Amino acid sequence: MSIISFIKYLILALLLIWVETGFLHLFSIYGATPDLILILVLLVSFREDRVMALLVAFVAGLLQDVFATHFWGLSALTKLIVALIGSNFQRADRDYPLTYFAGSFLLLIFIHEILHQFLFSLGSEMSFWQVLWRSTIPGTIYTFVISLVIYFLFQNRLWQTKMVKSF
Repeated sequence: MSIISFIKYLILALLLIWVETGFLHLFSIYGATPDLILILVLLVSFREDRVMALLVAFVAGLLQDVFATHFWGLSALTKLIVALIGSNFQRADRDYPLTYFAGSFLLLIFIHEILHQFLFSLGSEMSFWQVLWRSTIPGTIYTFVISLVIYFLFQNRLWQTKMVKSF
């Protein structure tokens, strides 16, 4: 685990939180916006070792709670759970074809959204099915579409192995 990589991920997380809180509401579709921090957490869980993924997930989720939500700890918890599950989807060869990427990301995004939305709606008058159809499914689809766009735009750079300099 590299402290420099961790700092880079945290700076990226702060930038993504700024985008989420400042601009992303302009692109909401029926109230749904993509969770950019979740995409970052999943990419880190596919790219880095488990300890780094869990640390980034917890801190990025906590930062998201502090700056973007009213339920402190919920994003940190759900992102930590998804990073733990997502790190099991890592492949040794770091080769993630589109079908593998899409299937695993869709599943992980859905798990995150259903956990997050269900816990957030506890105590409200909404039924499980209302939460599923009004929040979970639209949020899952929107975040998934944005993750596919990121996959196609940065496919070659996302899975590069780190070069070790030798002198």
